[in-house]
Amino acid sequence: MLKYHLRLHFIIWLSSLVPLVVNQIDLSATEIVFYRTSMAVVFLAIWLLAIKKFKWTGKKTYFLMGTGILTFAYWTLIVLSAKLANEAVCLIGLATIPLFVSILRPILGKGALSVGEIITGLNAIFGIYIIYSSDFDYGLGFLLALCAAFFGALVTIFNAALVKETDSLVITFYQMLGASLTAFAVLLFSTFYGGVVAEFIPVKWSMNWTDFALIFSLALGVSVYAYSESVRLMKYLNPFTVAMVGNLVPLYGILSVIILSYFIASVEVAEMDFYFYAGGVILVSAVVARPLVIWYFEVYEQRNKNDKDSSQNPTKKK
Repeated sequence: MLKYHLRLHFIIWLSSLVPLVVNQIDLSATEIVFYRTSMAVVFLAIWLLAIKKFKWTGKKTYFLMGTGILTFAYWTLIVLSAKLANEAVCLIGLATIPLFVSILRPILGKGALSVGEIITGLNAIFGIYIIYSSDFDYGLGFLLALCAAFFGALVTIFNAALVKETDSLVITFYQMLGASLTAFAVLLFSTFYGGVVAEFIPVKWSMNWTDFALIFSLALGVSVYAYSESVRLMKYLNPFTVAMVGNLVPLYGILSVIILSYFIASVEVAEMDFYFYAGGVILVSAVVARPLVIWYFEVYEQRNKNDKDSSQNPTKKK
């Protein structure tokens, strides 16, 4: 069991490095997402053909590719947030993904809103308010991270339903294909109408070897490996454990930035004021506490139900 826990922490750590890696790439957000998803599509196609799982899923294929548009929005906003602000701001914003899942799931008819989710959601909103109540210089970057968390929550909800009937690798392939085609369309539009994309960086349609290596590491390490491994680990670890560890992404990411700043000159630790860190602690604490609170209320309700059943149907003494 220990090895599964270690693997889970490893893939969560890999995911936390995304904002740091994209900040080292000298390309626009749309180009980074385009190359990353295109590489993932090629690798997944070869892999699925090799294991004989490559298949057309009928009408569902178009829906899967449609969710790839959400994936494109999610990853593009992450890159924009990291570039316009910094890694810490981006990661704190992404910590709200579980909270958006809690809010959107009942709206989409995928579950009911619980008391525990309401409590932790209010705490997270208070943390966000504290961050914005100071002289915060990265308001736009933080807002983009929150928007990324919104789209990330949508992708999570749809994937949770899709994976029950479709192989996770097939889902990933078509989502990467949809995201890649969306990014390509945006780049084409930008090329013909001004030659710039979201953050007004000219479209290069080329990259150096350093950028290639970093994007390839994102495609293979995060887009393919981390996702498929997290799904596979669900066979051995319960969802509560996976959710708890997943909430450590901001902590792992910020610690990685601090450590790497001592060895890599291009990695810098951004100086933030007290309000940012105070709000960040409240926000992350709310997110980390969320599954604990939900679990407590579920156990409490189940215990009351068992007590009620036992009082209505007392067992006969022998």
